[in-house]
Amino acid sequence: MALTFTKASTEYLDSTSTPVTAPPFSVSIWGRFTTAHTSDGEYETLWSINNVGSPDDYFKCQRDHDAANLIFVVTGVGGSADVAQTTNSITVDQWGNGICTTASATDRKVYWDNAGGGTATASRIPPGIDSWAIGAERDSTPDDYMQGKIAEIAVWNRVITATEWAGLAAGFSALFYPRGLVRYIPMFGNTTGPEQCWVSTDGLIHRNTPTLSANHPRIIYPSSPIFIPVAAGAPPSGRIMSSLARHGGLAGYGGIAGKGGGLAA
Repeated sequence: MALTFTKASTEYLDSTSTPVTAPPFSVSIWGRFTTAHTSDGEYETLWSINNVGSPDDYFKCQRDHDAANLIFVVTGVGGSADVAQTTNSITVDQWGNGICTTASATDRKVYWDNAGGGTATASRIPPGIDSWAIGAERDSTPDDYMQGKIAEIAVWNRVITATEWAGLAAGFSALFYPRGLVRYIPMFGNTTGPEQCWVSTDGLIHRNTPTLSANHPRIIYPSSPIFIPVAAGAPPSGRIMSSLARHGGLAGYGGIAGKGGGLAA
């Protein structure tokens, strides 16, 4: 399941339990924008980490209104923004994965579907971070609402590696990369909120009733150990055993949830 956000209804989620307040951190999110971009000054926000008392202090990830690509924006004292921008475009009505990383005040990167990497290097750290939101920029005057679907948001208190963000874009759950994972919200079906995080007690409040959607990106989740009862005596032989051995056994090929997603897709 995913959540559908309607811009005209100003729908979003928010919480005052902030996952991070400054670098280093990384965010992965799946988004599906359902309308074509227009050069009208309207951005669409996937997530934002904000100073709720200020209109100008935030980290945020949005679809740009000019070039239909993903941007990672950060402001400093006084609201001066610096933007990292992907070089590839977002396809309308198709799921894609957005990755934002910030290693320091001068090192920020953004990717869409593990491609089009953009960077920003101006020194910026917004003060007073005290809230975060999904589907809108949640500062003193919430705006730049999402039109489309969002799922699978994860936040780490470190910079994830290129191998990890490639895995996320390929459809592997953030649970495969648990080190430093401080928020993980699949959005599996809560219709009224709060939207519960799997790795903390944080619950994001539903604002103006975003709706549940059965259209969720295809994600591979870790499987539990698989136990196969075997009768006493010699192990089975022949094609089945040799096939398993070639692939490292059931677990070596990713288990039920591995190759192709299996039952967990």
